[in-house]
Amino acid sequence: MLKEWLSIAEETKLEETVDLCESHTEDIYTELVEYLNEIKREYPELTNVTDRIENLFILKTRRDVNFVFPAAIQNGIRIGKCLR
Repeated sequence: MLKEWLSIAEETKLEETVDLCESHTEDIYTELVEYLNEIKREYPELTNVTDRIENLFILKTRRDVNFVFPAAIQNGIRIGKCLR
């Protein structure tokens, strides 16, 4: 039961962190989308490619958070134990 609760709490925190990262990089994402839209206008046949690039950018943010967040928690726990 405790593991299940911790898993739910971790997922919730991960989603919150993803949202924070996305809002923090919104200006970069907006600029990327502008460039991709420009490519689509000039080369409509590349729409699938530009859409995939956009999706990869979003996926990268999620993967970064899913990797860094648990590692940061573990490092924080280790540091806390060393400070005792």
